[in-house]
Amino acid sequence: MKKVILIILLFLIINSLHSQVPNPPTQLIINHGLPINCDSAVLFDWNDCTGAISYGLQIFSGAITVLSVNGIPQSEYTVPPHTFNPNTFYYCRLNATGTGGTGPWSQIFNFSTAPFPPNPPNLLYPSDSAFFVSLNPAFDWSDVPGATMYRIQISTSPVFNLIILDVNGLVNSGYVVTTNILVICTRYYWRVNASNTGGISQWSQVRTFTTICPTGVNLISSDIPAEYKLYNNYPNPFNPNTIIKYQITNSKFSTLKIFDILGREVKTLVKEFQKAGVYEVSFDADGLPSGIYFYRLQSGDFADVKRMILIK
Repeated sequence: MKKVILIILLFLIINSLHSQVPNPPTQLIINHGLPINCDSAVLFDWNDCTGAISYGLQIFSGAITVLSVNGIPQSEYTVPPHTFNPNTFYYCRLNATGTGGTGPWSQIFNFSTAPFPPNPPNLLYPSDSAFFVSLNPAFDWSDVPGATMYRIQISTSPVFNLIILDVNGLVNSGYVVTTNILVICTRYYWRVNASNTGGISQWSQVRTFTTICPTGVNLISSDIPAEYKLYNNYPNPFNPNTIIKYQITNSKFSTLKIFDILGREVKTLVKEFQKAGVYEVSFDADGLPSGIYFYRLQSGDFADVKRMILIK
């Protein structure tokens, strides 16, 4: 008889334990503690509750129910992308269901979503294709709404495979290049992006500039060109400085002369033996009147003439 009573009591105890309503979860980790981006899935992970066979999750924004899910079979749930709005404060709560029914709601948890990544900046200075830029230029770009930091890169390559300067974490929309970074008579390319807790923008459009050329004639490439060529000067029209670029395929005695519209020589820029390569020459027309001028390259048997306009 005693055995029967003990068995009955044990059965009642076990049945009572199995029929208890589970307590609610007490811990919640959202998105592994990382910023919550609205275009990505978000993982909600909470502690297991004794006796729970499923869970419920509710998420609110103010008085609006954003998500209400029951019957979640394990102590985690992945909210699909684009469920939340950017830069928004949310509340959420959990409960657990066992054989004895559904327990009370947990404490209220809260979280905020990150803003969308900012747009790329608009580059302001130096202007695109600027010439005679100083070796310590002050770069400037537009303020981007929502941006908290900026990054600037300067390269000698339009595809940025050779980076001269890479500065991140700028809190203002501008940067002044220090000494010993840029060199004379060199064409550079620059770009900027913006970032915030929501991510990083695309790079801005790429702009180019050329630094000052105080030494006159500069060899910008010693690679042997495939052909002789005299390029159009840039800028054109100009006031009062411009750059003339040319290339020669053989080491020759070369001359580069400036003529006015009447054919009179007004200046000789080059008169020397030069190795094969690509050259740039700075021409300062200060002291000359506005008008049409011609520049003529003679290197060995090659000769070519082009026109430029001085406007003051």
